[in-house]
Amino acid sequence: MTTKLIDSHCHLLLGHIWGLRYTDQSRNNLYLAREVRKIWASAAQVEPVGLADWVSIGDWKFVMERYAQSPVAFFNGYTTCRFDAQVTALLLLCYRELSAGRMTLGLGLHPWYCYRGILDKELPELIALYDRLKLRAPHLLGPCWGEIGLDRKRKGLLPLAEQQAIMRDFIAATKSRCPNYSWHCVKAHSDLLATLKTFDSDPGPSIGGVVHGFHGSVVAACQLAERGLKLGIGPAVLRPEQEENWRRLLRDPALADSWLLETDHDQKRYDDALLSKIAVRVDSLRGAR
Repeated sequence: MTTKLIDSHCHLLLGHIWGLRYTDQSRNNLYLAREVRKIWASAAQVEPVGLADWVSIGDWKFVMERYAQSPVAFFNGYTTCRFDAQVTALLLLCYRELSAGRMTLGLGLHPWYCYRGILDKELPELIALYDRLKLRAPHLLGPCWGEIGLDRKRKGLLPLAEQQAIMRDFIAATKSRCPNYSWHCVKAHSDLLATLKTFDSDPGPSIGGVVHGFHGSVVAACQLAERGLKLGIGPAVLRPEQEENWRRLLRDPALADSWLLETDHDQKRYDDALLSKIAVRVDSLRGAR
């Protein structure tokens, strides 16, 4: 069993951000959003303006200490929108002594939170944030942009064609900085592959990354792996009704080096035991006869 556990995909602060409440009820999430925009307002500033006062907003130190004290050795954190990215980056900068060497950050636009016009409104600020972190704290930038991608299952989202257009434009605007992405892909593996293929003739490094929270067949997994993509394996592997499919996936020689463990954590309290349970289950299924 893996002794040094790495959570390859989680959302460091999402549950705390969206569920945030203050003792002073006049301070709500709208207030927080305005304050965050103010802190990051000047792209020319290397150190965000007002960062020193940020620690007084919310009980953030407790949140960060939980990660620092976790038996999980390392966290790749991913974000869902500009606001999520800006708040998470602030906290990692504020608590450098807790985050250094243990946490990285990927900046993305999750398909669940996308809307028409999101690229014009949010992508320039995400790129500016990436550039600032690259200059000020490059150790905080993770291996991939993200989370971005496609979702055919969840109701109420933009039509798939619009999701694909957002994903293509996001890639085109960001791949020169980093060509790797953490893909959200639900019942859309062939659509993801078709979208990535449109970039095959581009100069420079090929597009890579991780299809996080993989759900699918051996055929789909092999097609993704053939493109050089890694596959994230999370809590779904614990479901008894999926045992036979996971056994086939984990015992396929072509996929032996494709898997990364993840929790996809997005709640207020990180479950320190979950990643270990996933690792144990993976080892069990690999050795099952």
